[in-house]
Formats: sequence, structure tokens, C-alpha cells
Amino acid sequence: MEDQKFRRLAGYPLVTTDLRLPDTTAADISVEVTLKNNKNEQVTGTLSGKYGDISFEKEVTLEPLAIKVVRFDPSENSSSHFENPKLWWPRGYGLADIRLLF
Repeated sequence: MEDQKFRRLAGYPLVTTDLRLPDTTAADISVEVTLKNNKNEQVTGTLSGKYGDISFEKEVTLEPLAIKVVRFDPSENSSSHFENPKLWWPRGYGLADIRLLF
């Protein structure tokens, strides 16, 4: 996160993939983060991240002591849609393509 006014709650961002099997030629990636404002005043900041070659950011405002779930998905960010995605295959079926979320 660019702005340190926010503190992410326990756990990691949730990354989900929508792969419409049996078709493996396209996939949609969504990222969800829960933020908490620990201050007694409203705060505004920029939540940003990167997943593989996809960058995303969003201006977020939280009311005093509020908790808010922020979601990035293909409806807002067309670059979250992958054509011919590299898939993570079970052991013995192929390579595991691992990507980091920053």
C-alpha cells in the first residue's frame, strides 16, 4: 500500500481465479483486501498492488474506526482478464506457475 494511513487486517489479500472449465483459454483474477482505520478521523489513501504483469490501484476513504473490504476485479480492471493463462497443475500433471502479489 502506498499510503500508510491504512492497516491491513490479519491475513493476506485473497486472490481468486475464475476459470470456466473445461475451457482453459481465459481466466479472470480478483483481489480482495480488508482494510481498517485505527484513527478517530476519516482517512483517504491509495491502495495499490501488482500481480504478475497486472497493476491495480484505487483511492479509498475510510470513516473513523471503520473496516472496509476493497475488491479489484475484471469489471473495474480489464487487465485482470488473462487470455491463455499459465495454469497451476496438480503434481505429476505439469508445472506449477507461481505468481506473487505485491
